[in-house]
Amino acid sequence: MIEVDERHLTNRFVPRIEEALRQLEEMGIIGKLLLLTPIDTTQVRWGKEWLASRWEILPPLKLIQEYQATKARQQKRTSRQRTQRDAAGSQVDLPHQG
Repeated sequence: MIEVDERHLTNRFVPRIEEALRQLEEMGIIGKLLLLTPIDTTQVRWGKEWLASRWEILPPLKLIQEYQATKARQQKRTSRQRTQRDAAGSQVDLPHQG
């Protein structure tokens, strides 16, 4: 957890955090950055509202696509193994009646 000096929350801390997030987005480390809860910064005491705000920070699109491709390959492999196992299990030797 990061300790916050509440006296400097709105004039130092918030601008620095937001600038750092923007820089990470420009560098491609963060794919997309969305503030989900609007904050009225015209109010005198908006710092606590900012601290309680909700954000969505997404990875870069390329990383999401690579993850999805990897996951799809794993699911195909698992599905193929299940199919082979099921096929092997269906070949049950029945006792000879006679």
